[in-house]
Amino acid sequence: MPVAAVASGYPIPRASCTFVGAGFVCIIGSEMAYYGMHRTTLVLDERKLKKARRLLGTKGIKDTIERALDEVIAYDERRRAVDQLRTMEGLDLDDPEIMARAWR
Repeated sequence: MPVAAVASGYPIPRASCTFVGAGFVCIIGSEMAYYGMHRTTLVLDERKLKKARRLLGTKGIKDTIERALDEVIAYDERRRAVDQLRTMEGLDLDDPEIMARAWR
C-alpha cells in the first residue's frame, strides 16, 4: 500500500511518494499532492531575511523560515517552563520529602 494511503485513508495505486521535512509529497500521474505541508507565496523584507539567515546560519529561504518557526516554538516552550518553575504549578520541587530523596 503506498504512503498516500496512510494520509488519505484511501489506497492510491501507482503513487510515488517522498518524505519532505515534516510531510511528504505524492505524485499520482501528472498531479502532485502535499501532505502535512502548506504551500504559499510570501513577500519578505530582504534585509530581515538576510539578517535572519546570518543569525540562524541558514542558506535558503525555506530553511530560514523553517528554522525561524522552530525557534519561535522552542522559545514558547522555554517560556512555559520558566513560568512553571516560577509558579511551581505541577511540580513537587518544594516538597521537602521528595527533595530529600532526590539527593540520595
